[in-house]
Amino acid sequence: MSEGRGLTLYARILRGEGKYRALSGPKPNARHLWLYLQMRHRGRIPGLFVAGPMALADELRWPIPDTRRCFQEILDQGLVQWDPATRLCWLPNSVRDDPPTSPKAVREWAQEWIELPECDFRDYEVRRGIRRQLNDISPALAEAFDKATGNPSRKGSGNGLGNGSGKQDQDQDQDQKQEPEIPPSDVDPAPATRRARARDGEAGGGGKR
Repeated sequence: MSEGRGLTLYARILRGEGKYRALSGPKPNARHLWLYLQMRHRGRIPGLFVAGPMALADELRWPIPDTRRCFQEILDQGLVQWDPATRLCWLPNSVRDDPPTSPKAVREWAQEWIELPECDFRDYEVRRGIRRQLNDISPALAEAFDKATGNPSRKGSGNGLGNGSGKQDQDQDQDQKQEPEIPPSDVDPAPATRRARARDGEAGGGGKR
């Protein structure tokens, strides 16, 4: 049995009901969460899925603050890359660890790729990383990936991405190394709202002086 097939089998066990879920579960810890992410979310494209701390806390039946802490540990180690705006998660080594069997298998990723949240993180950081790994395995796999995902042209966006190249691409590479912290709004938007109102109040008070 290949490693990929073994992980798929274990993922089915994790999704199972009955006796397995009746067993006592582990206390929140980053190691278990890391293994869970690898084995629980197994789509056609290895290591690419939508999830956030709140959803994971619900699945694992962990307190949300503990899940956030464990998730942040994984982010800090670079084991996961995550876009807080879309909740798109990417396990950067998944394609290398569980490579596709043929170019045909890669072309079958097309529909799943389209269904993922459309964002710069998917279209550039993730796409570039997956393509590089596929090309290291076989240029034919990289070519099939190009056909499955297209070749997006960079557009300006709120995160500062533009149409340039050269130094801008170098700056983007540096940004990729800085893992995003989980925003407070992922748990409770109320504190952020209260802080915004407080700032507005202070601004208004300053104007009266």
